[in-house]
Amino acid sequence: MATAAEQQGVVAEALKVLTALEGSIVEVAASLTNETTPGMAAVKAEVLASLWRDGNAALMRVKAIPGPNPRRGPFTEAYSSAMSTVNELREAPVQKPATLDMTMAGQPSRSDHLPGIEMPRFNGSPSDARSPGIAARRLRTPACPSPKHTIEETIEDSIEKTIEDTFEETIEDTIEDIIGAEAIQVLQNRLILKTPFSLSQARICHKSNARDRKRSVCLQLLEWHTRRSILKCETTAGSPSSLRRATELRRMSW
Repeated sequence: MATAAEQQGVVAEALKVLTALEGSIVEVAASLTNETTPGMAAVKAEVLASLWRDGNAALMRVKAIPGPNPRRGPFTEAYSSAMSTVNELREAPVQKPATLDMTMAGQPSRSDHLPGIEMPRFNGSPSDARSPGIAARRLRTPACPSPKHTIEETIEDSIEKTIEDTFEETIEDTIEDIIGAEAIQVLQNRLILKTPFSLSQARICHKSNARDRKRSVCLQLLEWHTRRSILKCETTAGSPSSLRRATELRRMSW
């Protein structure tokens, strides 16, 4: 049987253990706050359960020893308070994140959320309607200047205009009487003019008293075509036939 001194030693050691365990329980309870998550609260509950088991073991050693046990009440009170806080934190409702509303709201039509665009209307040609810029550039683009007429073309146009203004219908009946059959043959020769005689468009049957003027104009035109043909033949690469043709035309002209 243990002596009184030994019993006092056991009680003193048990009191020290209970005091240390009580201090640990108080620290655990102080660490519990509103920000403690349920998972962390569960861990704290396991720590408190371990401290409670150690405290019960110390209490069991002093239970058989007669006398008062001053640390039983404070230890039990500290454990009960800590476990109450832990249980509140573990059972606190978890604020779940707001679930996204997956219901599709009525999508506004394009006319509701886009500004109205007034498309231009065109009354011109389809090409202008497709690209108004082209039409604008076309209006701004200056017209290409017509190529300058050569002296020969100017003379030809002047003579033909004179004939068209002076004469009217055809030369079928009177052309031979005016300039002669030989001159007609020369004028209609493709080797000279390269094209049918342009006087076929002239109108010589107009008035009987304009005969002399008609003859003068036709002879002018014959002379001018002959001179142009001579120039063409002379500028052609000199072949014997070209030279002979130039000589013949020069003789006919002069």
